[in-house]
Amino acid sequence: MASGYKRIKLARAERTVEELKSVAQAGVLYYLATDTIPASLNDVISAGHIYIGNNPYGGSYSLTGVAEKTITASTVVPAGAISHTMDTQINFVSSGASEILYFTRPMGYNLPMETYRKRWLYGE
Repeated sequence: MASGYKRIKLARAERTVEELKSVAQAGVLYYLATDTIPASLNDVISAGHIYIGNNPYGGSYSLTGVAEKTITASTVVPAGAISHTMDTQINFVSSGASEILYFTRPMGYNLPMETYRKRWLYGE
């Protein structure tokens, strides 16, 4: 029974991390398509770049950006729900009984598209 619980806990954590990265990537795609920073995640959803609900822990996702530099996705999870060593690209900020996870994606604005795809979309 304990190993089943661990697998479920790990799956929830992995899904949250992957969704957080997807939100950031959708923000970059929105920027590349419109040449404007999304005002909120709703802009990206309305444009059809992503459809996303809450994370597996019930927290919502949000999106912020700096023109031609970065897009940052964030979400709130219970403290300790996700191991800080699971993904070193995620920044964790404690906030009482919860933690805020941040993932920042560079725009890739000055990179050739193929280099951008290899580096940020496919991790090469």
